[in-house]
Amino acid sequence: MTKLFFFAATLLTMNVNNCSAQEIPKLGQAWTGSTEGGLYVPPPYGFEDMIRFDVGKIKFSGAVHKGKIIFISTRDTAFLINGKKYIGQPLSSLENKQDIEKVLGWGHYVKIDDEWYAGFDFKSVNPESKVLFVFKYETPKGKVFDK
Repeated sequence: MTKLFFFAATLLTMNVNNCSAQEIPKLGQAWTGSTEGGLYVPPPYGFEDMIRFDVGKIKFSGAVHKGKIIFISTRDTAFLINGKKYIGQPLSSLENKQDIEKVLGWGHYVKIDDEWYAGFDFKSVNPESKVLFVFKYETPKGKVFDK
């Protein structure tokens, strides 16, 4: 009976781990899911079809342009990038804090790594401003935020 219990517990643990290992869709990947009927406005595209999806228990949203994923974002505080929590952290705690940029009417952002950016309020930012969301973004010509 004890062996059966440990076998069942091991299988259950493996299933839980497999769910959390689900991958986030890639930028440029074809989107076959629903577009929710909503619109998203990632610069410089204008209005694009909105998508929503979950990976494990983390909720994401994004945008699709001509059937391809161009923007992925989350505000979920449980989401980690390279094992680190960014959402809710102050600008002063970020490695590239001096490189903060602004897209007029959209928001301030700073690059976290090769794929992800931390997003802040569109009005004003100071060292104690908190990361509101993180996002990945790509235009047909490559990442728009890279200079």
